[in-house]
Amino acid sequence: MYFPSIDKYISLIYGSIPSLSDYFRAHDAVFIIDPKRISERIKTFEWEMGEVLTELKNGGFIGTEKTVLYKPGAELIRDISAKRLIALEILSHTRNDFSFKRLESFITKTAVSFHGKLEYLYEDLLHWQSEGYTVVVLAATRGRAENLSGVFNERGIRTRISSDGEFEKGEIVIIRGSQSAGFEYPEIKFALVSEKEIFESRRSRDRRRRDNANRIKSYNDISPGDYVVHLTHGVGEYTGITKMSVDGVSKDYLKIKYKGTDVLYVPVDQLDMLYKYSGAGEEKTVKLNRLGTQEWTKTKAKVR
Repeated sequence: MYFPSIDKYISLIYGSIPSLSDYFRAHDAVFIIDPKRISERIKTFEWEMGEVLTELKNGGFIGTEKTVLYKPGAELIRDISAKRLIALEILSHTRNDFSFKRLESFITKTAVSFHGKLEYLYEDLLHWQSEGYTVVVLAATRGRAENLSGVFNERGIRTRISSDGEFEKGEIVIIRGSQSAGFEYPEIKFALVSEKEIFESRRSRDRRRRDNANRIKSYNDISPGDYVVHLTHGVGEYTGITKMSVDGVSKDYLKIKYKGTDVLYVPVDQLDMLYKYSGAGEEKTVKLNRLGTQEWTKTKAKVR
């Protein structure tokens, strides 16, 4: 059986409040990225769910004795911290609610996009080769890998294609595969270059320009009633600015209404996650997405 926003009623159906931590075994390693943002998001989510709970009670959807819809954030953080927890964070000195036994620091660099200008790629590869780097270049197809290997070797860049994905320290190899973005670890002299850094199709270039044009740079760019697109959650309706206090800190949040009773509060310092909905003038009725479903993921996959 399924009905809209069923996740809000799970604790009523099963008699207990399940959580993500229930899926981990005692010896599992748990990786998290940006624990400070996770802590802040949990606290914001709890505030959001408090508002939703009040609306559901006032609407007569649930009884007044219900006090929480999800496991409290403090309990979830405690359960995850008890696992073999590994956190990745850009700034190691930031405070968060997770507990760690020790701190390890290392330097990383994001890859530079070459936008089809191979001369810049040749320069970087020759530099890495002279410094004794291990470099992995990803290619989507065997034919693309062979073409890259040919032009690299013509330029004096010693390269081979690794069909089994294996490589030796200090060599440059081309491997079939894909990655959303490349990276560099200077301390261990390792770099990975994805095909997306090397080539950029016209379709991707046009999409990037369109996205930049629709990006919301200030909350003054939109008005209540406008439709917006959240990178993670999809199409919603902007209803205005709400001031919230979390841990004694007051911040402004953009309130985004989704399908049904779903509501998302986006901090104003995360405006880079929002875009103007470009199809609003073409459609009589805009279909809002529902939070916690695969609707938006499937939509993005269709247009790629």
